Amino acid sequence: MCEMPGTSVSTNKHVITIVNNSLQDIWIGSQANTGFIPPTYGVPGVGSGGWEMKRGDPPAILYVDRGWAGRFWARTNCTFDNSGNGSCLTGNCASPGTLYCGSGGGRIGRPPNGWGAQGPVTLAEFKFDGAGNQDFFDISQVNGYNISVKITPDGSTGARCSEAGCPGDTNTICPGPLQLKDPNGNVIGCYSACDWCVRNPSKCSSSDADKYCCRAPTYNCSPYSTKCSNPNQIPCDPAKVWPVDYTTTFTRSCPDAYSFQFNDPTSTFQCDSTDPGTGQPSAYTVTFFDGNDVSSSTQQSVPKILTTAVTPPLQEISGSFLPTPAPIENFGEYFTVNQGDGRCCGVASSMQSNMEIIWIIIIIAAVVFFCRAMRK
Repeated sequence: MCEMPGTSVSTNKHVITIVNNSLQDIWIGSQANTGFIPPTYGVPGVGSGGWEMKRGDPPAILYVDRGWAGRFWARTNCTFDNSGNGSCLTGNCASPGTLYCGSGGGRIGRPPNGWGAQGPVTLAEFKFDGAGNQDFFDISQVNGYNISVKITPDGSTGARCSEAGCPGDTNTICPGPLQLKDPNGNVIGCYSACDWCVRNPSKCSSSDADKYCCRAPTYNCSPYSTKCSNPNQIPCDPAKVWPVDYTTTFTRSCPDAYSFQFNDPTSTFQCDSTDPGTGQPSAYTVTFFDGNDVSSSTQQSVPKILTTAVTPPLQEISGSFLPTPAPIENFGEYFTVNQGDGRCCGVASSMQSNMEIIWIIIIIAAVVFFCRAMRK
């Protein structure tokens, strides 16, 4: 449900205010979890789940039922006709693209809770009235990054009730193989490692895709768990399991956002479901904005990309632009080439392995020398 600014406030509903503070026009997409419909604003059809917000437009005020769960995102570089048909360079929903991502858009075959976003895209996610009468919310880069966003509680309280945000522009530090560029060569999105790997099976093995995506049956175990559900599972710790730990890139720009699916301890925020001051359901503001350039930041290290990296050319597939994979040899020194098939096969570094062997030899030689000296 939606109401224009200045109309009466719905009772017993959570208020979500959407703001475009970026320097570009965006097209909001929304999807609900199963059993709910996505809210919408300024377009016909409750649950249409999509609308345009031009730069400088007034905030969009939405109302959702108690218990609602779903997500919002910004689509960029979009073109739609009067019927809502078209596409975006980032954040497309459905295929072919449509302005209305939700169930009320009228397209046959649309799921009741609406279509989700195609990466790379930054998500603002909510679960209202959850366990302990708490709202749970987060900013997610699990599906990559396209524009910065933050969720601000409007009057709510709680133990971890604070702003969840993505202050940095991940595009400014996106590693070469994960970059999505527009036709002019500008980086407009940063794929997640999982997305990139799945989209490029000739460059990334299925076993590596299982690791990047924390897939069942082996890697769907949180590294924060004390014990996996079965002995054959391996905790999906990016630093230990992933061929390249690309989470360092995403956490460098957005340290409080999800960088992979098991980031719960640091990336989930929660507030009381009822505002203690008014007794009304809680309210939040979702603000899309231009993130800070973090390319000169030294907050965390990121996988180094060779200066000779080749920029992937663009090809149009199903209404959205996807990068054509460049040869794996150009992706950076943290990738190696699996002999014969050209697929990325890990973070192996022959130089690192040789140095480890040399250090072991030096230590053994020092111990032998010390023992001989003691005998004399």
